Amino acid sequence: MKLRFVGIAMVGALCISFSSLALADDECVLQGTAVPISQIQKSIQDLGYTMTKKIKLDDCIYKAKVTDKAGKKSKLIFDPLNGKLIGKKSD
Repeated sequence: MKLRFVGIAMVGALCISFSSLALADDECVLQGTAVPISQIQKSIQDLGYTMTKKIKLDDCIYKAKVTDKAGKKSKLIFDPLNGKLIGKKSD
């Protein structure tokens, strides 16, 4: 009886482990606290851009589609842990 309980407990533990691995693939797991989106919006404005779409957290980074003063469209990429601009892609 004791052996059967240990076997069931081990199967249960394995199921929990595999389900958490599956979640890690689908969700972004940040090692810390993400800065609020309002801080990213302020950074975008301070840099002289206007947002054209909502800011989204994708692949563990903030992405924002923006337009500069000349009307050129770009995508800005921010670090979610400190809010710093880490990349820019022109459309």
